[in-house]
Amino acid sequence: MMGNIIQDKILSTGVLKGTKRAELGMTVEKSGRTTGHSTGVVDLVETTVIVHYSYQKTAIFSHQRGMDLTANSGDSGAVVALQNRAVGLLFANSKNVSFCNPIHDVLTALKSGIN
Repeated sequence: MMGNIIQDKILSTGVLKGTKRAELGMTVEKSGRTTGHSTGVVDLVETTVIVHYSYQKTAIFSHQRGMDLTANSGDSGAVVALQNRAVGLLFANSKNVSFCNPIHDVLTALKSGIN
């Protein structure tokens, strides 16, 4: 039988030790499936993002965070962190900016069962 193959740490980031709210100028990191580990600076802390999906649907996300973090398709869901504290959950990117949902909003939605 194999040993425990599930670990509670994020590749290149380590074990998360809590959460933190994003602030302008903060340097953050993520480890994504497609682009691997990257760092960037938070440039936007209260922005609205319009995402156009390939099946001709559009979604609008308000109160989001934006950063110059390298990301691409397949990185969605990566935790954006600062010094082992979760800041957000990556969900979209453009040529120059990546966006994450604030981690406190994500945790609130998960605890309350909000869809």
